[in-house]
Amino acid sequence: MIKVEVNDLRENTFFAVIHLQLGSAEIAVDSRPSDAIALALRVAAPIFVDEEVVAKAKNVEVTKEQELSGSKADDQAKIKEWLDSIKPGDFGKIERGRDPSAPDD
Repeated sequence: MIKVEVNDLRENTFFAVIHLQLGSAEIAVDSRPSDAIALALRVAAPIFVDEEVVAKAKNVEVTKEQELSGSKADDQAKIKEWLDSIKPGDFGKIERGRDPSAPDD
């Protein structure tokens, strides 16, 4: 993983992209920000947020319904549970410098 970029905020919903390096190719994969950030934290990849997203986020109003939907402790517990459930074997093995889509010589 090269990096995670939180790149948009529309209708109070954040959007993110995971940038991956596969051999010599860089691949961008759309993702939920929560999943992208959790993966980046797991592999110590950098996380970036576009300045425009930060500016938009300052204007987001949180309703009482959103505030009451769950506590931060609940969210942190769910994130920890999800992170603990991920194992390296859940992902295909990728060798650095080798294109996984190329046949073996």
